[in-house]
Amino acid sequence: MIRVGIVGHGPHTIPIADSLERQPDLVVVGAYDHDGTPFSKSISKRMGIFCSESGLERFKERGIKVHGFLDDFIEETDAFLEYDADKYTVRISYGSSGMVIGPYEVLLERLSMVLPIDDISFREMRDELFCCPYFRIFQIGLKLREKLGVEEIRESLLSSSRIVGISSQGVSLQDLCAFLPTSIQHSIFSMNALLGSISVEGKGARFTAMLGYLLPLPEVIDTLRESEGVRREFSRPMTDEHLNIKGGLLV
Repeated sequence: MIRVGIVGHGPHTIPIADSLERQPDLVVVGAYDHDGTPFSKSISKRMGIFCSESGLERFKERGIKVHGFLDDFIEETDAFLEYDADKYTVRISYGSSGMVIGPYEVLLERLSMVLPIDDISFREMRDELFCCPYFRIFQIGLKLREKLGVEEIRESLLSSSRIVGISSQGVSLQDLCAFLPTSIQHSIFSMNALLGSISVEGKGARFTAMLGYLLPLPEVIDTLRESEGVRREFSRPMTDEHLNIKGGLLV
């Protein structure tokens, strides 16, 4: 069993913990924050709360039961996760070592499994879905090793379990932002590609994608298992099964 601690008390702490604990070999020991946040009390109803010794009185004043301090958090935890919602990244720390998994690493891994890619680029389209809590819109650029047509790229995208292809003819992005997280809950972990936006120029291609706010989490889970000696090809289907992640076409 891999014991995971979440660093920070934020609006994403509980969804991350819930997702991790859907895996049969992960357990969340709690969440640490130095001084606490407006989210600390609701988080304390879901999991153990850890704080600094200097911050204990502030937690007590707010009626928050504290499970332990930083030293306890470190002692009880095998790996620490710190999510940055602005950058869509998760820092994984093992004591003094660690790594950061973000959109570049995630998209490159997913797309390389289905397309002959040398490199990718991505740019956020900040005018779209303003203040949507579940998704952000990105323009994805592909540098391909060989020239492919639009249909070949479309079919390739539909072959990955962590990519949802959306037939975007006449679809409102605002409507999708409201529809996807309630009707297709795994879309918050997916790269949701708008298939009608695919364009090709030589050995390059571009398309628009809605990236779910927990996009890096499946790869984070795979990395946690990999640190325990579980090969990625064995972890990936296990992760997808327990997060109920599926690919395919959404019309």
